[in-house]
Amino acid sequence: MSVLPLITVVFGVQCYLMSKFSSNVEIGDLAIGLAGALVIFVCSLFYYDKNHVILIYSNHLKSGMMRGKGKRIEFFDIEEIVAPKEEKRFGTLVLKMKDGLSHTFYFVDYPVGAKAFLDEQIEKDLMQSESIAA
Repeated sequence: MSVLPLITVVFGVQCYLMSKFSSNVEIGDLAIGLAGALVIFVCSLFYYDKNHVILIYSNHLKSGMMRGKGKRIEFFDIEEIVAPKEEKRFGTLVLKMKDGLSHTFYFVDYPVGAKAFLDEQIEKDLMQSESIAA
């Protein structure tokens, strides 16, 4: 995936140069706008993939674009974790919360394994909470 933004930027530059140096064919503003939108879209996906982090602690996780900052999600608030049926190199992971909200994480590396790890962490937190309460 790391070469994809480069390819789309080259595509956008190529469309721009074609519109400037091609005297016989009228490319038009729409084509240039669509090329620019494609470049911005793919580069934004790449930026999200490289900079969005999920930090897992013993009883909660934090999700955000900067390390150490972001939204705190307590394990006891999670009702269900939804992952793809088959393991993939990357995929989407959805945390369904007890209050009805959900948090969607895109480009999670090996989401089925991540779900199993989070389920294990949640179970440990639950057992630890029960032993403290007893």
